[in-house]
Amino acid sequence: MFKKVKGPEHIVGHRLKGVNAKRDPLLDEQPGTNKRSRQEDGSASVVYKETPTERAARLKAEREAEKELKRSKKPSMGPSKASLLGLPETEAEASEAPEAFEAPEIAAGAPERSKNTRAASHKEMKSSLADFKDRLKTSQLPEQAAAAEQRHREELEAETAKALAAKEKREGPDADERLTMNEIWKAGEGGDEEAGDWLGGEGLKFHTTADKAFAMANQRHKQSEEEQIANREQAAALAKKRSEQRIAGVFFSLFLFVLTTYLISEKAGDLYSSRRQQLDYWGGCTMQAATRHCKVNDIKDIPSLMMWLTDDFVPLAFTDRTEYPSVVKSPSVYRLQDGTMHWTPRYVGDTKTSILIGTVRMRQLRVQYSQACSIIDDLQGIVSDCFADYSDAVQSTLSWAPAWTPEHLKDHYTWMKANITEQRPIVGRYATYPGDGFVMDLGLNMTGGQTRLRELQYWQWVDSRTRAFIIELNTINPNVNSFVHSRILFEFPAAGGVLIRQEVGTERIDIER
Repeated sequence: MFKKVKGPEHIVGHRLKGVNAKRDPLLDEQPGTNKRSRQEDGSASVVYKETPTERAARLKAEREAEKELKRSKKPSMGPSKASLLGLPETEAEASEAPEAFEAPEIAAGAPERSKNTRAASHKEMKSSLADFKDRLKTSQLPEQAAAAEQRHREELEAETAKALAAKEKREGPDADERLTMNEIWKAGEGGDEEAGDWLGGEGLKFHTTADKAFAMANQRHKQSEEEQIANREQAAALAKKRSEQRIAGVFFSLFLFVLTTYLISEKAGDLYSSRRQQLDYWGGCTMQAATRHCKVNDIKDIPSLMMWLTDDFVPLAFTDRTEYPSVVKSPSVYRLQDGTMHWTPRYVGDTKTSILIGTVRMRQLRVQYSQACSIIDDLQGIVSDCFADYSDAVQSTLSWAPAWTPEHLKDHYTWMKANITEQRPIVGRYATYPGDGFVMDLGLNMTGGQTRLRELQYWQWVDSRTRAFIIELNTINPNVNSFVHSRILFEFPAAGGVLIRQEVGTERIDIER
């Protein structure tokens, strides 16, 4: 019914998004229309598509026409398709038509009968054609299509007007827009409703109205300039923020590069090897079936800690010999005198590459009775005291040596400040532990050190009030001039269990020759 065209890609599509759509005949260029605006808003190239209702009506009409044509051809050949549609017949159809009607007459042998039949057939065909034309005239398909096209055109016009309004609002007022005289008059002090004689000068105040008109124009320009200034300020602030971010990124990258370079220079090579050797040595770590196992990780409670100290840790400090002479007791450090102490460095490790500097210090921090915790009433008959997690407020500084404690052990039950122990705080999982506490220094005799630890275990030097047990020692490797400070922290939280942490720091020393 309508000519279907396939619109190019730049044409605005119909709302149903079809490629086969019909052209809107109402949008064709008419004399006196604004051709430029229609080309700009795209309304001159809008294509349309039949709605499902329109398409169904058109197909139904075509099917009925084909059925009528078939019924008219059944009794006889009848008129041609061109005659049914009101078109002029071709010469071939005109020459074939009489032969088609003469054939039945020759076969039947009854001229009168065939003539009557032909007349009846013509009458039926004419009545069918008249009925078909009447149905076409009464059909509402063109009106429905025109109404749909008109509705869609109105929607497109509304969308175009809305888009133009948004564009004007976004671009701001037009600087070249002029005010009409009526707008100037209404904006002035002498409006239409104000009474006065024009000839007498009443009601017309040209200077005031003109000033107000200019003021209105200036106000509109001022608003536009303010919006532009605000946009420029926002753009400047955004550019400044991005510049600061780029500068910060450059400085961060530079800092990261310097830090990485420093860490690589400090941790790579001999310093890293020294640190790893001390970690494995004092922790009792070995490789077993491609897995790393450390004896220090077998500690689960206080008895296992004391057993590890006595049987495993103390022998590690006496790998070269079981006893070392004291520098304090030596009468002289010169070889040419009697009683001079021989060169006996305390090597640790099988390779004798690291030397123990000073002594091995063990230190513990404790908490007070029933501080920062309370016992529920139902358990007070069973439990008399509670011990909270470590904090500076509940740290115990009192001596708790049991009765009949040997005199040579009472010094280990005396609390010492950090300025006496000269130890630094250590950060653990549950608290930060200061440098003070109850101290024990490992002696120069392996047997004596093991005996002292067994005695302290018997007299319960480490008990349920202990919250942290720390071991500190220093070694030096003269082959690579590295100084290693090792610390092992055992934390005993109030909930039970043991948390172990090894901390090793390495530093390169420069020895002047």
